[in-house]
Amino acid sequence: MADTPAQAGATTTLGYLADRSAQLAASLREVEAEILKGQGATSLADASRGSHARVARLRANLRETLQPLLDEAEGEGLRGDILKVGDEVRASEKRVAALEQVVECEASIDGAEAELGAGRVVEACAALDDAGSKLDALDREAPYAGELRRRFDAAATGAETRLRELLAHAVTADESRIAVEAADGVVCGRLADRPVATFELLTAARALGCSAEARILDEVVERCSPFVSRCLTAGNRDALTSDGSARRVLKVDADAVTENSVDAELCTKRAHQVVAFLDDALLGNDAYLRSKFHASLVAPLILPAVEKALVRDPRDVAPTQKQMAATRQAVEGLEADLCGRGYGNASLVKALDHAATTAAEAARARVLDEARKALRGDWHNATEAECAPLVDRVNEAEPGEAAPPPTLLVSAVVLDLASIIDRAADEAASAPTAEMASTLFSGVRLSFELFRGFASLQDCSRSPRLARLLANDCLFCARLAARVSVDRGPAIGRAAAQPHLSLVDQIEPLRALADGFRAKADDDVSPPAPPALLSAIAA
Repeated sequence: MADTPAQAGATTTLGYLADRSAQLAASLREVEAEILKGQGATSLADASRGSHARVARLRANLRETLQPLLDEAEGEGLRGDILKVGDEVRASEKRVAALEQVVECEASIDGAEAELGAGRVVEACAALDDAGSKLDALDREAPYAGELRRRFDAAATGAETRLRELLAHAVTADESRIAVEAADGVVCGRLADRPVATFELLTAARALGCSAEARILDEVVERCSPFVSRCLTAGNRDALTSDGSARRVLKVDADAVTENSVDAELCTKRAHQVVAFLDDALLGNDAYLRSKFHASLVAPLILPAVEKALVRDPRDVAPTQKQMAATRQAVEGLEADLCGRGYGNASLVKALDHAATTAAEAARARVLDEARKALRGDWHNATEAECAPLVDRVNEAEPGEAAPPPTLLVSAVVLDLASIIDRAADEAASAPTAEMASTLFSGVRLSFELFRGFASLQDCSRSPRLARLLANDCLFCARLAARVSVDRGPAIGRAAAQPHLSLVDQIEPLRALADGFRAKADDDVSPPAPPALLSAIAA
């Protein structure tokens, strides 16, 4: 049977498709061989660059010739006849796409090498970033993939070395200062046409990968750490001053510290100044660099130093209310600035509150230790002490004469205790925090409890004199409780944010104890048994 015209056209289309597919496959093999072996070229790079145009032409052949012919043949009902040719074309399509990835990746590496050779390290890092993303997407079995990786690694190593050199020149520090070169002072390479700021250099390191970036940042942090460690050392009374010269310098100035500042306040202010200086001068307020800087310097070095200064042994220094307020203001300012700059939520205010709690508990423990030591003294040693009676009747003086101050013969132990209680009440009234005022006041109250416990344990069965002395001691302490409540109670209440603090409830138990001792002195009656809780406290 003779072929119809339609069949003849179909045969021609199929033959043309087969020929074009074979030519495309041959061209692909030639380009791959050219890339892999560098045929007729002085180097593999020259061979690959010479193949860029040929890959582009192959792509055009696929898009403009073969694919329309395949669509036409399929439309004429020749799908079964062109299956083999279609498979070949699709295979060629994949190989062309792989070749395109290779030449695009190599073009990016060529650009990075050119920028690095010209001394433009920031641009070189940007080109390497682009090349790295293309290299990661490239099939490891693709032509020339191994050589591309080798060239990329060599370029990245050269860029890292140059960045470290520039940063070593831009950031210098010792134990007396940190100097960060201004943007107009850093020359980026021999042939650079513009200066580069330090934060641009640190940002450029991001393109070199996590390991290289970490090494570069660690080197900068290591350079700054001696100065930061020195100025945040506990007990260091130096202050910091900033030099506004072309080289931005933060340095120690030993003459700029006031004597009223405590170490915790100074450490907090120094940390605030160090962070602000390095953030502005070194990082250029870059959010990404802040996260790295926080992990490498702020979190492991600066914040622990401030917290250590805040939670120092409170027995060393007892800050005044004004000093504690100044320290709190400095801590709140540092924490707010860290949060505003994006360094995360610091816990410095919480550490300060913990330090205040620790200081309050230590102050109360000191008061109670002093009270116990005083109450373990000689209760037989007596002396006269002024003591207004807690009754309405007083001795009348002769006309024209001042009434003599009422006195009681009391134990010297009680006078020592009264001095301790007065001092603790004064500290509570001027405490820097409400918690410290409340805790110190509880120490005053427990001191009276201690007295009742120690007094009840005294053996006066054979000494009426000691019994009378103990009765006077109880009356003296009752008068002391009333005086502290009246004279210092309002001030302590304001400091502790509790308006009704008082020791009036201590008066009646002390009077009852005095009546017991007086009865013992007069009638030889045994003194009242001490309460179990008070005996435990006295012990």
